[in-house]
Order: sequence, then structure tokens, then C-alpha cells
Amino acid sequence: MRIIYLFVAILLTSSCGNQVIRSDKPQYDGLNQAQVYYNSQDYTNAAQAYMQLYRQYGNTDFAIFAADSYLQMAQNQQAKEILSNLPQINPTDNPLYELVWAELNISENNYNIILNNIEGEYRPRYLQLKASIDQYNNNYINAALALIELSELDPMRANLGDIINNLLLTSEEQLSQALFNSDLSQLQQGWLEAAFIASSQEQS
Repeated sequence: MRIIYLFVAILLTSSCGNQVIRSDKPQYDGLNQAQVYYNSQDYTNAAQAYMQLYRQYGNTDFAIFAADSYLQMAQNQQAKEILSNLPQINPTDNPLYELVWAELNISENNYNIILNNIEGEYRPRYLQLKASIDQYNNNYINAALALIELSELDPMRANLGDIINNLLLTSEEQLSQALFNSDLSQLQQGWLEAAFIASSQEQS
């Protein structure tokens, strides 16, 4: 008899579990529309939609997307207020959170920022921010390398003039040392070799 009860209990537990994880039931009403607004750069409606989702469900991801939407509209104070009122978040757990805070800091001329390495869909945005921070702190070679990688991932974001300017500000010795970096891409290697040759010719 106990075996029968145990078997029934397992079946009931399995049934409840299946109801929880059903993929055909939308988890958040209104999320698809908010994503459409955000992806189409309709940030006014995106901010409102994500804030409504955050108030309704309490998911901090929605608040972060709302803050980013305000940031994209240059409404930095609104973005800052949203992030400031969130529970403590580990930046490594949410790349967008880290990027929005970094951009808000840079908008206030605070470049004393250490960004965690970000891969995936946010990497182009990370590289652009990293280049700005490195350039401000006179790390021209790192700024150039970030911008070169950015030009590979997202040519529309890249500025060849910025790459050239950063390489021109890099010493011949730094260029020579950087060329031994085995992690360089073929494009980065090509840029550095060209810059090194140009620098050597100027010195001769």
C-alpha cells in the first residue's frame, strides 16, 4: 500500500512540475511588446513598458532595460534614479546593468571605471566604452585594440580615425611589445604592424 501511495505522490509531483515549466504559457504579459519597442529603438514606449513590467512583476531586469531606454534618450537622471533604487546587483551577473552605470559615469566625466570583460551580444558596446576609458587614461594601445576589434564586430560603430589617432599616440616601443601578443586577431596584427612601420620610418 505504501508503494502505491508513493507512486501516486510521484505522479502528482511530476504533474505539478510540468505545469510550472510549460513553455506555451507566456511568463510575463506585455514583455514581447516591450522588446519590440526596445529593439526598434522606440525608447519612449520601451521605457514605459519595461517600468510597467517591473512594477507588476518585480523583476530587476525590466528596470534595467527601462533605465537603458532612458539613457538612450539622454534622460540620464531618470536612468540613474531607477538603478539607484534597485537592490544590490553584482555587475558580473548583469552586463547591461554594468554598461548603463558605466555610461552614466562617463556622461559625468568620471572615467575612473574598471569594466569586467563582457562577451556576447553586448561586446560591441563594451568595446566602445572600454576604448573611451582607455583613451581618457592615456592607454592608447589598449584603446586602439578595442576599437579594431569593434570594427570587426560592428563596422557601423567603429571610427577608423579614432584607431589611427590612438596608434599615433602609441610609442614605437609599445607597438613593438604589443606585436608579440599571441591573442591578437589578424586585423589587429595588421594595424599594429602598419603603425610600427610608420613610426619606424618617422624615427629614421
